[in-house]
Amino acid sequence: MNEHGSENLLLEYPDRWNAMQERRDQIIDAYGCGEAYHEAATGSGYGDNTFKKVARLVALDEEETCLKVVREWLAVGLDPKDRVFLICLWRGRTLAEMDRDAGRIGSARQRLQDMVNGLSRFAGLVCAEHGPACAVFQKKPRPES
Repeated sequence: MNEHGSENLLLEYPDRWNAMQERRDQIIDAYGCGEAYHEAATGSGYGDNTFKKVARLVALDEEETCLKVVREWLAVGLDPKDRVFLICLWRGRTLAEMDRDAGRIGSARQRLQDMVNGLSRFAGLVCAEHGPACAVFQKKPRPES
């Protein structure tokens, strides 16, 4: 995913996290009590319906891994001063409104870009292995200057 995709992931994080949790619950509820995971682990022969549900859960695990990297960055990698800024964006404030509040045109866009770059660097460091979360961030981590 390019830088634009990383920005979208950051800005849409709360909605994507909630949607992912709801999809997981729907998949499990449709099958019943999480049996899809248990049957896949035992290696028992089951029909295509079970396989489809397990495949959906596995695909969801990849998205969850990516969102967990963002969640961890929000907890430990985000500057505390930027938390309020990001929460305002999540609640629907625009960059133009944030610029007006700061009294400088472009300051909100630059601040968001700095956060996106920080997230990309963090995700690169967290994903030493080439896993599903790394596929989201193509930008290689750069040393802090």
